[in-house]
Amino acid sequence: MSGLRVSTQDGVRVLVIDRPARRNAFDRATIRALGESLEAFASGRDDAPALVLTGAGEAFCGGGDVKEMAEAADLRAHFLALTADHHAAVLAMRRAPKPVVTAAPGVVAGGGLGLALAGDLRLAAPEARWVAAYGALGVAPDGGSTWLLPRLAGGAVAERLLLHGETLDAEKALAAGLAHRIVPRAALLAEAIGEAKRLASAPGGGFAASKRLLGDVDALAAHLDRERAENAATGASEATRAAVAKLKR
Repeated sequence: MSGLRVSTQDGVRVLVIDRPARRNAFDRATIRALGESLEAFASGRDDAPALVLTGAGEAFCGGGDVKEMAEAADLRAHFLALTADHHAAVLAMRRAPKPVVTAAPGVVAGGGLGLALAGDLRLAAPEARWVAAYGALGVAPDGGSTWLLPRLAGGAVAERLLLHGETLDAEKALAAGLAHRIVPRAALLAEAIGEAKRLASAPGGGFAASKRLLGDVDALAAHLDRERAENAATGASEATRAAVAKLKR
């Protein structure tokens, strides 16, 4: 059973990563379900005009579930399987010709970075925080974060998050371009749905064409393959196994 909740609100498809006890960290079932829902939206099998992705409770997404990692007999195989579905989700968001809005009520960490940044419009609550968190596990970043961060916020901000382990609060994320607007948490989902409808109401195919021109999805796909290989290789180390065991709670 996955931790993904799917609904339609005011005509907009709403996907909620619904594992609040784990800060919405995704296990394999959840990220697979998310990727399948996003692919259906991107391909047109889901005919909703726009989509919102958010997290339940006080977090957006804490990345891959460390508890599940700790239970994996083969960490390299686990990371390869997890990133296959994770990267499919990110690619579907970027390939979709229709608007995708991401709404962060709280922490955006690890693999959650790519999911949050892949949105065409990114809203955040004042409580939201952006943190890479890969350094704590000793693994290479995934989810397109090494592609999206420098393109949205510049190389210096990408280095601060990915190399130096800094945390950005909502105001700093807004200034860096990681979020477009800060919205009170209580109004966040309603605002995200409203923005998704607004983007979807543009006439003709201009939105889809602009999205294609802004994002080189084929290059992103190739980069995601590199991230996946590096993530699995670093994840296979004994140091990562020890870090996972320590952080699993």
